[in-house]
Amino acid sequence: MEDDYMFMIEQAVKAPSGHNTQPWIFEVGDDGVTLKPDMSKSLPIVDADNREMFVSLGCALENLVIAASVRGYGFDIKVTDDKCVRVSFSLQEKKYRYASLFPQIILRSTNRSVYSGKSIEDSLMVRLINSSQEGNVELFSYARGSKEYEDIENLIFQGNEIQMGNDAFKKELKEWMRYNKRHTERERDGLSYAVFGAPDLPMFISKTIMNSLLRPKAQNKSDLKKMKSSSHAVLFTVNHNVPEEWINLGRCLQRLLLQLTEHGISYAFMNQPCEIEIVSGELCRNLGLGTRFPVVLLRVGYAVPMPFSLRKEVGGFVRYK
Repeated sequence: MEDDYMFMIEQAVKAPSGHNTQPWIFEVGDDGVTLKPDMSKSLPIVDADNREMFVSLGCALENLVIAASVRGYGFDIKVTDDKCVRVSFSLQEKKYRYASLFPQIILRSTNRSVYSGKSIEDSLMVRLINSSQEGNVELFSYARGSKEYEDIENLIFQGNEIQMGNDAFKKELKEWMRYNKRHTERERDGLSYAVFGAPDLPMFISKTIMNSLLRPKAQNKSDLKKMKSSSHAVLFTVNHNVPEEWINLGRCLQRLLLQLTEHGISYAFMNQPCEIEIVSGELCRNLGLGTRFPVVLLRVGYAVPMPFSLRKEVGGFVRYK
């Protein structure tokens, strides 16, 4: 059974996380796995309440249970009082309804490039959205050219002005940047130069170039191109903004990402309007979201594949009771 658990965890750690911090610990017991947040990987500036960390745990959890179903296990999930996720397993012939997405786990990757501009069919977007939301997690999709999409663009730019004008934000971001191939392969986490389409240069040159881009004007110029080339924006929201909902949102998010991958659709996170309270409030007003809380914002469309973000060795995430 331990081999099966390791197989599940190997799939779980392929999930996305903020700045690719990989903020998870898997505690293996006799009849299950407990998924815990690794608080040493927290991002106190951009993610002060650890909301995005818990979303990442939810993404890893969804990969875990999909892999469990592929190996013939049913599962029971419980969020504990200390906000860990206890997953108990039992042999079961009936497959999890999303087990067919398993082949996409290894293929899924965030694509931060400029997209082709080709539009996704509205009927497909509706199907993907409807199949990915559940419980208190609600998704909204906005097509390029709509007033809502333009409002989202403007709020992304407003978020950039605030974040790129914040020295503490930039310091935290730069701590997770990996500036060339050697740096990336040594650390195997963080934001690699390659995922941004940058060349493999000596670190001092790469640092100089990247520092010049961490400015509001440069970031807005880049994000304008990216938004104009995308097909839709997709917004994930919750009712109460609590860890249990963030974890469930992560599961819904991962299901959507795997389905997008299955259909050859790229995505990238544009979370600035969700991360800054004053901008988040304006987002809710402009989109008519009422009292819902916006948590994750994606742009989606068609694009040429980009390099994958590396992961650390899975054994470093595992603990035994």
